[in-house]
Amino acid sequence: MLNTCQQVGGGLGLAVFGTLAATATRHRLDQVAPGSGSRLLSGTAGPMPLDLRRLVGDALAHGYGIAYLVASATVVVAAVLAVLSIQEVADPETAVPSA
Repeated sequence: MLNTCQQVGGGLGLAVFGTLAATATRHRLDQVAPGSGSRLLSGTAGPMPLDLRRLVGDALAHGYGIAYLVASATVVVAAVLAVLSIQEVADPETAVPSA
């Protein structure tokens, strides 16, 4: 069961953060070259000039940066929830001693 949950969580995480990165990339491209985000990312734009390649590279870096930032925030929230959900043992006398 644990392995299945890890696989499902990894797949969902990849899908969510990949979508987030692609969306942020497309929005950045639309900011720097209005109307070209969808056309450039679909691969139908043909050969790109060097300046446009740099813009696309910058947009990709922005998209991945946003995805990593959200992933980091997700890890921090999960860690805080894990720490807060740990409960003390009701009866310390029956607790397992910590080596």
